[in-house]
Amino acid sequence: IVETVERDGKRMHLVCRNDPRGGSLRALTERERLVVSLAALGHPYKYVAYELGIPLSSVAATLKTALAKLGLASRAELIRLYARVVAQGPVGGPTEPPG
Repeated sequence: IVETVERDGKRMHLVCRNDPRGGSLRALTERERLVVSLAALGHPYKYVAYELGIPLSSVAATLKTALAKLGLASRAELIRLYARVVAQGPVGGPTEPPG
């Protein structure tokens, strides 16, 4: 609710839609997904560049673009989000191996 106005015994509300800002992993390119996954584990840029065989500057630029697409402001937010997702456990399946 942005504003409430009362006149002649009537109350009117001015509202504004507030959709969630978070993006989807589907919006990321394959390279962005790879960089995000390694960065979320806390690996330094140099390690990510080595693992993916791309220049160090590309890692920084790719991560910046991916964070913007996901609606995250920093790498620290990415790591916190990853930690929350991992803490929830596997999606839709048992946590113990069958046996």
